[in-house]
Parts: sequence; C-alpha cells; structure tokens
Amino acid sequence: MIEWIKYDRHSREIESHVNHLVTNGQVVLIAQHMHLGPNLCYGWKCNESLLGWVTHWAKINLPVEGTSKQSCPYCGATAIHYCRGAGGTVVGNIYDNPELLST
Repeated sequence: MIEWIKYDRHSREIESHVNHLVTNGQVVLIAQHMHLGPNLCYGWKCNESLLGWVTHWAKINLPVEGTSKQSCPYCGATAIHYCRGAGGTVVGNIYDNPELLST
C-alpha cells in the first residue's frame, strides 16, 4: 500500500531533486520537489512542467525481490546501481545482470 503524505508546501522535509509519486486524488505522476526560483519558493516539477495541484506525495520504495542480502562485488552496495568495476569500466546494473554477482 502506498503511504500518501499530505503536502505541506512550507515543509522542507521532502527530499529535493528525487522522484516521488504525487497526486491530487485524480491523477498520479512522478515528480521532483525543488526550489523553483527566487520568486516561486518550493514546488513540484514533472519534466519541465510546474505542478500546482499536488495535494499528497509519497516516497517511491520499490523492493527488489531476492536481492536484499546480495552486494556488489566491486563496491559493496546493496541498492540497484550502475557500478564502475575493476579497471574503471561500467559493469552494468548488477540486478539486471546477476552473473556479475558471482564474479
């Protein structure tokens, strides 16, 4: 279940420049909370569009099945990520390429 949080436009608790779910009870989009400029304060943007209608927001927290205890053999991270492995080359997303976990 999505844990919706009532949007308080004065709150600075919302992590900026990170994708969140936003809604007005009718539409759900992925948007980022950010400072919109010296005359506009903080608000939501989806692509380059300002969203003035947001009433609730939620953190995006997608579990990755079966990977919570595995770590990247190169950097030790357990989150989905792209890693620069040995030699500085991009080795790819370790959860899309599980064979990388066995190296």
